[in-house]
Amino acid sequence: MPVNRLFFSAGEVSGDIHAARLIKALKERLPQGEVVGLGGRFMALEGMELIDGDVSLFSTVGLTDSLRFYERKKKSYERATAYLNSHPVDGVVLVDNQGFNIPLARFCYEKGIPCVYYMPPHVSIWGRWNAPKLMEWCKHLFVSFPEDAKVYREYGNHVDYYGHPLAEEIRLFLAQSGHPEQKTVMIGLFPGSRYQEIENLLSEMLLAVKNMPQEWRVCLALSHPDYEQMIREQVVNHGLTKRVEFSYDARAVLFQSTVVVASSGTITLEAALFRKPVILGYRISPLSYLIGHLLLKEKLIGMPNILLHQKLFPELLQKDWNHRNILKWIEFFLSLSDEEKKRYDEAYDALWRLLLVEGGHDKLASHILSVFGLWDESSPSM
Repeated sequence: MPVNRLFFSAGEVSGDIHAARLIKALKERLPQGEVVGLGGRFMALEGMELIDGDVSLFSTVGLTDSLRFYERKKKSYERATAYLNSHPVDGVVLVDNQGFNIPLARFCYEKGIPCVYYMPPHVSIWGRWNAPKLMEWCKHLFVSFPEDAKVYREYGNHVDYYGHPLAEEIRLFLAQSGHPEQKTVMIGLFPGSRYQEIENLLSEMLLAVKNMPQEWRVCLALSHPDYEQMIREQVVNHGLTKRVEFSYDARAVLFQSTVVVASSGTITLEAALFRKPVILGYRISPLSYLIGHLLLKEKLIGMPNILLHQKLFPELLQKDWNHRNILKWIEFFLSLSDEEKKRYDEAYDALWRLLLVEGGHDKLASHILSVFGLWDESSPSM
C-alpha cells in the first residue's frame, strides 16, 4: 500500500528552486503526502523535511573543483541512503545535480526503490554514456531540453519532455508585470549560485562597474543569504557601496535590466526568455576546463547558445572573463542596429517555441505521481 511519502534529492540553488515548484504542484494533487530528502531553503518552504540541512550551497563545477566539498557530499549521500534503507517511500525524485544523483539512481535501482529523474544530464550536449544506464536505473526521465529526449529514447520509451519550467513561469511573470520603464540603462549582475563562481567571477564584474558611466544603474542579484556577506565585502573593497544596488528578486532584476552580465547557468536562459542580451562567463581550474572542453559535443556552454546551436551571446571563459571584455560587449548590445535587434528578437522567439509547452508543469506533476501509483487520469484535481 502507498505510504504517501516521496523522497527528493536536489543540490544546487537552481535545482532547489525547480524542485520546490514541483513539490508545490505535487502536494496540490496529494495534499496528505509527505516529502522528505535533500535540498535547500526553497524546498523547505514548500514543506519538505530536510534530512541534512541546506545542501544547495555545496555544489561545484569541474572535476578538480568538486574536491572542495567532497566530504560534505559524501556525508549527505550516506544520510540519504541510510534514510532510504530504513524508511518506506513511494518513490524517489532526483533533480539535476548529476554528480550526486546518478550514484543515487543506481542505489535505488539495486534496492528496488522506484525513482524518476527530473532534469537529468543533458546527454545531447555531453556525457552521452549516462543515457543507457539512467534509462535502466530510473522508471522514468523528465528532460528539460527537447534534444535530450531524442538521445534517451534510443535506449527506451520511458522519457518525456513537458517543456522547460522557466518558460511557463516567466510567461506568467511577464503577464502580471506589464512592461518595464526603461528610463535609464540598467546593468544586472548575476555572479552565480556557487562559492566558486562568486570567487572567480565577481571581481571582474565590479571592475567593469567602476568604468561604467555614472548615470547607469547597477543591480546585483543575490542567490542565497549565505553569500551576501562575501559579496558585500567585495563591493566595499572595490569602493562601490554607493554604486551597486542589491536584490534577492532575480526576476525583478532581469525584468528591469537593459543588459545582463552573468555566471553561466540557468540564469542565462532566464535572461534570454526575458528577451534580454546576456554576457556570460565562467572560470574553473585549467585541468577541469581542458577536460570539459574535450567532452563537450558542441563547444558552447551557455544554455541559450546550446539550444540555438549558435554563439548568439558571448561566452567569456577563463582569461577572456575580464572587465575590458565585459564592457566591450555591453557597449555592443547597447548599440545594436535595427537589423541586429531583429536577429536577436527572432532568436528569443525561437527559444520560446522550443521551451514552452502549454500546461507542461501540471502534466509533469501528474505523470510523476502516476509513475509511483499515486495518481491516475480519473483522479480529481485538488
